[in-house]
Amino acid sequence: MKRDEKLMYQILDLLEELPYSTVLKSKVVDLLEETGLKIDAGVVEHHMRLLLDRGCVAEMTSATTGATDRWRITDNGHNLAAKNPERNVAGFASLEKQ
Repeated sequence: MKRDEKLMYQILDLLEELPYSTVLKSKVVDLLEETGLKIDAGVVEHHMRLLLDRGCVAEMTSATTGATDRWRITDNGHNLAAKNPERNVAGFASLEKQ
């Protein structure tokens, strides 16, 4: 599957705007669809993993269930979004894989 840097920025923007620090993995697709984007859950998961590879998001484990079922934006993700307000896809090139 080819990567879609525009989608990756949409995900970062979404995570930055949330009023809470983590989001259920299953909720990310719903939140993207609320913005008018129609997208397959597998595509979103793939791009979340790419963001994870770059250190822009982290997986979180639920304290109650022990399941790794949440995402959060990292400091690196905030920095990438802040330094690239035009959402130029070249911004991802500045990040090394973690």
